[in-house]
This record gives sequence, C-alpha cells and structure tokens, in this order.
Amino acid sequence: MDLKELLGKSIQELRLRLGLTQEKLSEALGISINQMQNIEQRRSLPSLRVLLKLHQKYGFSIDSALDAADQPSNHTIQELIYELQECNPEDLDEIAFIFKRILRFRKDR
Repeated sequence: MDLKELLGKSIQELRLRLGLTQEKLSEALGISINQMQNIEQRRSLPSLRVLLKLHQKYGFSIDSALDAADQPSNHTIQELIYELQECNPEDLDEIAFIFKRILRFRKDR
C-alpha cells in the first residue's frame, strides 16, 4: 500500500468515525473540499500542515496509520483459514512448525 492510499484511507476512516462530512472536516483543517476529496480518493498526499492539524484537533496518529498497513486484512486471514482447513494433519503439523520458526525469527530480529 503506498503512502497516498494509506493516509487517504486512514483520514477517511477517521472522518467517518467522527461523523463528519468532507465539507466539515475540510473547513476545520483550512483546506478546500476539493483538496479533501483528493486526499480521501488517494490522488494527493495531505500536507504536513494538514497532518499536524489532524493530530492536534482529532488525535490522528501517523504511526497508527503506518502500523495499520502492517496488519493483515480480514480477507487474508480468512484465506489462510480456508487453506488450512484443506490440509491433512501431517501438513498442519509441518505448517505449525514453520510458522512458529518464522515468529521466533521475527521476534529475535
């Protein structure tokens, strides 16, 4: 996921969670509705000034937005569950072993 997509999605989710329209949020941030639409539609990046205002007024966190990109989607998890259900017990044991090794390796890095 690129930065435009990541920030646009996060800002849109924040706006919806707050129950604000694009117009109201753009007014609060001091930008045009066109700029707000371009940000949410992933056509442009928000300026640093906009990100700062989002943080000051609404607690928006760029760190949280970036961390969200590292989280697997529900679709990915459902795909994995489906695939695992199709495995025989021996394969499941081997997959579990490999999975645990990967987790241990990532933790040790």
